[in-house]
Amino acid sequence: MTDKNKSKSELLKEVEGLRRRLKRSETIKKNLLQDRILLRTLIDNIPDGIYAKDTLYRKTLANRADLRNMGIQTEAEVIGKDDFSFFPKNVAEGFRADDQCVIQTDTPVLNREEYAVNVAGTKRWLLTSKLPLKNERGKIVGLLGIGRDITERRRAEEQVRLQLSIIEQQNLELKTARDLAMDASKTKSAFLASMSHELRTPLNAIIGYSEMVIEEMSDHGETRYRSDIDRIHTAGKNLLDLINEVLDLSKIEAGKMELYLEEFQLSDLIREVASTVQPLLEKNKNTLLVNVPPDIPIVRLDQTKVRQILFNLISNASKFTLNGTITLSAVAIPASGDNEAVIEMKVADTGIGLTEDQKSKLFKEFSQADSSTTRKYGGTGLGLAISKRFSDMMRGSIEIDSVPDKGTTFTVTLPQVLQIAEATSLPAVVPTESPAAPIPTNTVVLVVDDDTGVRDLLSRHLSKEGYLVECVTSGDEGIKRAKEILPMAIILDVMMPHKDGWAVLHEIKNEPALKSIPVVMYTMLDERSFGLAIGASDYLVKPVSKEKILQVLDKYKHRASRDYVLVVDDSPDIRDMASRAIQKAGWLVRTAENGKSALEMLEVEAPCLIFLDLMMPVMDGFEFLSIFQNRTEWKHIPVAIITSKELMAEERQQLNGIVRKVIQKGDFTPEKLLRQLSLLIPQLIAQHVTPPEKSNG
Repeated sequence: MTDKNKSKSELLKEVEGLRRRLKRSETIKKNLLQDRILLRTLIDNIPDGIYAKDTLYRKTLANRADLRNMGIQTEAEVIGKDDFSFFPKNVAEGFRADDQCVIQTDTPVLNREEYAVNVAGTKRWLLTSKLPLKNERGKIVGLLGIGRDITERRRAEEQVRLQLSIIEQQNLELKTARDLAMDASKTKSAFLASMSHELRTPLNAIIGYSEMVIEEMSDHGETRYRSDIDRIHTAGKNLLDLINEVLDLSKIEAGKMELYLEEFQLSDLIREVASTVQPLLEKNKNTLLVNVPPDIPIVRLDQTKVRQILFNLISNASKFTLNGTITLSAVAIPASGDNEAVIEMKVADTGIGLTEDQKSKLFKEFSQADSSTTRKYGGTGLGLAISKRFSDMMRGSIEIDSVPDKGTTFTVTLPQVLQIAEATSLPAVVPTESPAAPIPTNTVVLVVDDDTGVRDLLSRHLSKEGYLVECVTSGDEGIKRAKEILPMAIILDVMMPHKDGWAVLHEIKNEPALKSIPVVMYTMLDERSFGLAIGASDYLVKPVSKEKILQVLDKYKHRASRDYVLVVDDSPDIRDMASRAIQKAGWLVRTAENGKSALEMLEVEAPCLIFLDLMMPVMDGFEFLSIFQNRTEWKHIPVAIITSKELMAEERQQLNGIVRKVIQKGDFTPEKLLRQLSLLIPQLIAQHVTPPEKSNG
């Protein structure tokens, strides 16, 4: 009985243990089910597609995102099926190749971008990674894939690429438009340069010959046609002024107008302007008052543009003032605090004045106060506009104060010293060398005498005989001017204040560039022997007859060598006028109509100086210079440019080191141009280097 009870007890224990194990197993199963549900919920709610495949490449798992990517509704539709069941053959083959790589080589595929059209016909881009799936023994039993839908990203990237393509196309179009605009600008500049040459050349001839005719008529007392010639001369000058204004405005608008900064004495410039505008003032019977303090400082500005501003303002005032007064004044305002030192110039008139509405239109191109003003007074309305642009370029300003029927005051304010990095310091081409001067052979005579009457008398006598006479009042001025113009001869007084004639003669004879110039002592002192002993070429005791002075100078006038000056220009008028000036200065002259002809002349006999135009047919000046500078035997010959062409910065750079001087025809009246040539010749000849001797072997 006891054994039965024991067996029963053991059996109950076993049953209880089994029950506990079953309960524990149910708990584990329940937990596993919950974990599976949790895992599945997690997999199904991940936004990336997750799937598994067996070794036969059939789907064994597909989450909702993967089904969505495939265009399938339920997982049952894909389980046990491969990619060929859902995708086109070519797409499925690509997927199979990746699957084989993973399963057969144990090599994952990471971040592969794949494109496909799903079952629903939707185009998709997926960023796919595939990893080998292994059992507990490490054997590959399939693969696990993750696919992220990057369709929107690819669309955005495509949109960016499209926009970049559009931008590139627009940039290309803009570049093409810019190139066309630059070509048009170059064409415009070339046209303006050509027209400048073509228009100014005949106008210079008209103005020059009319001036010559007027002078001849005056000498012969002819008055019959004087008024007609005066009208031709005035019309030519007016047309030349208009052309210059239009060209200036075009250069400003094209950004081609450059500043050429230099130091100069403002009071001298104002006196020059005052002298130049006298004919304008006389036309309307106006009076010019100049008020400039003697201690006004030297300024550093563009002298040509300052001169043009003042000329334009006074010209404008003269036009609108009748029987009135025009006042030109200038004052220096020192620096204070952050304000720099400036020059303030005023042009005030007693003319018709302006209303507020008229003032608002004043600085607009081709605009005047109103149409009635244009009809009554004429003009283009460019002068003031250009003056405003010039002052802006020099970082200055022009202000206007006016009362109708009372008058107008223009105030120009400019910096006393202008510092602009991009401005050119000197407008002229810089010479490469400056050797000592040979014996001068021109007809420029320098008179150094403090007696006004003597200077005037000598100037009148010698000018009538064809000499160009320069007069100075002191010894220091005489030495300075002699270095600048290298005259044919110097007539020197002895009795002068500060530095007498003996001291001046001593300096001249000790200056290499001047020692060969004949010095004629012209004085009240009878010390001939002493004068000749210290270097004087001749000695004249006042008073001296005109014939005696001419006899002495005639000895030095005819010392010219066989050297000649070559003028190269396609304009017969310019060749004629330049030849007259050069011959008048005592030089032989030859001419050529283009660069080719000039080269042929140089091959026969080299000149001592060349005046060269730039714009010519057959061979222009630039081509001539390119050949000229490569010939060693010609490098000693100085070249000066005389042209109507508006030179751009790169053209000036091209000429730099080859030519010694650039003269703009438009910067001078023909009368001034002739005089400028006569004065330039000895300066340029001073740079004439002796040509190398030819070897015999």
